[in-house]
Amino acid sequence: MDNIWIEALKKKYRFEFKGLINLEDLFDLRLVDLDYIYKNLKRDENDLQVESL
Repeated sequence: MDNIWIEALKKKYRFEFKGLINLEDLFDLRLVDLDYIYKNLKRDENDLQVESL
């Protein structure tokens, strides 16, 4: 599990929330804000899985 955090830090993942925030900023957010980010990531994931020509 720790490897996920290391990979995210090395790749400098950014998340959309009132602009872009970095991985460290996630620790300062409220649960409702984290839920918002999660839902957006899941929506993006689902959009990528739509089959089309």
